[in-house]
Amino acid sequence: MVKSVDYIIMAKHIFPGENARGYYLRLCDEVKKIRGIAFDIASLDNPSGAAVRARIDQGRWIADCECGGASFVDPDFQSFMCFSCGNRENGGRARPVEFPADRAAIEAVILARPVNDMAGLTDTDRAGMARPMIIVDGKGGLARNWLPGETVADLREQQDDAIAAWKKELKKRK
Repeated sequence: MVKSVDYIIMAKHIFPGENARGYYLRLCDEVKKIRGIAFDIASLDNPSGAAVRARIDQGRWIADCECGGASFVDPDFQSFMCFSCGNRENGGRARPVEFPADRAAIEAVILARPVNDMAGLTDTDRAGMARPMIIVDGKGGLARNWLPGETVADLREQQDDAIAAWKKELKKRK
């Protein structure tokens, strides 16, 4: 039986058996082969320049580049390489990534949000295609998203009453 994705996807989860550094090395190599663009691989271990801020999108830790691209990131390997522009604004060098100090608490609150994640073959696919099971005030679903600047209290305010009402409704149906 397939169980729901119960963790936030990070760069280390993309290619089974590899860590986040392996994720970046593999993609740097693939982009070089396919598009002929070489990355400053040495800078992965010593990122520099303006930091990018990590965020959670559909249950996945990513960071955005000013070019509009985004890449998976990982708190255990805080380097960022954009595979859309090659970190052009930073001279092609890897950039540091900022994660929130209360990352574990944020993840726990986000993971409390019920989603239908049955579509997809891998956990990464399933997280990306997950659909919120709770609609809040007709405005949209309670997705597994977090933006820099949102506090744990903000997240709880957005979801706790909605989740409690949803659970109450489920009990009524039984």
